[in-house]
Amino acid sequence: MKNQKRKPYIMSENEEGGNKELKEATRLDEKRCLTINEFQEYFSIGRNNALKLARQSGAIIRIGRKILVDRIVFDEWLDEQWDGHTKEECVLI
Repeated sequence: MKNQKRKPYIMSENEEGGNKELKEATRLDEKRCLTINEFQEYFSIGRNNALKLARQSGAIIRIGRKILVDRIVFDEWLDEQWDGHTKEECVLI
């Protein structure tokens, strides 16, 4: 049972009755825009480095005080960083 992966679920409210129900969460690689917390999880880094990397890549979208990261723009930027370099040569931060 320990090694078995569980699917992530989120709570959502039913529009009609207001009942809360479990709904399967969307995978991070299926979302276009990620919150900073999701981006941290997606790239396995801390908050400060996530913000720095998102700014460097030009993938930040601001909606009021909310900061989102366009995952597709970031992934394309990251691919450009790797082109022509070995992994040892690439230092992004």
